[in-house]
Amino acid sequence: RFFNGQITAAGKIPPAKVFIAGAGVAGLAGIGPAFRAMGSYVAGRINPLTLAAAAMGTIVLAWKQGADEQFAFTKALIMTGGYAGDTAASIRTLANEMAALKGVTQGGAVDALTAVAASGRFAGEQFELVAQSAARMEASTGQAIDTTIAKFVEIAKAPVDGLLRLNDTEHFLTRTQLERVRVLVETGRETEAAAEATRIYAGRLDDVANAADAATPHLTRMWREAKEGASAAWAEAKGFAEFLAAAGSKF
Repeated sequence: RFFNGQITAAGKIPPAKVFIAGAGVAGLAGIGPAFRAMGSYVAGRINPLTLAAAAMGTIVLAWKQGADEQFAFTKALIMTGGYAGDTAASIRTLANEMAALKGVTQGGAVDALTAVAASGRFAGEQFELVAQSAARMEASTGQAIDTTIAKFVEIAKAPVDGLLRLNDTEHFLTRTQLERVRVLVETGRETEAAAEATRIYAGRLDDVANAADAATPHLTRMWREAKEGASAAWAEAKGFAEFLAAAGSKF
């Protein structure tokens, strides 16, 4: 048998040749010792230097990804005239808070925050509500972040009509909620009407996400929790890499 060379954290493993004498089951018995020998070779290449190199590579990758995320958020702010009112530095804090929501990963939180900023439609409380709803809906139901944001944009443009159109298929709006928003519009308080409509629909999506989470099969839930743990660990790595970069810039 011939095995291709491999590149691992321990270094490069040259191509291996395993010759099996004999035929049938007796011949195949030679594979075990051959692979044990390869395992010994790999173990021999692992030492403090190779481990340090692997760790440094991980830190550099984490730093680059964190920097890319902040740059993407900064570009979204620039393209929309800074309408969201947040800064690239604040994305990490917001993402950490959102990652505490059920089912939401650090990466999902960052994607939602960046997409909401890029829409140029939301600021303050509405910015956070829309980002949280978008992240939770993606995590719990698989609905794309952009799809959720588009629904909130529709509400922001026309609070009453937007809610009514969504209610045609989702059936969530009460008469009291609708009248509350309608009165705000009729009295010329459009901004307050949009904010109230956003809160109503965010509450609706929170209920949907909770119901979806409750109906999620056990195995799927275990897989999601594993992803959340891995995402949290990677977020810590990015935070540590950013700390090292900031500390290094001072010397």
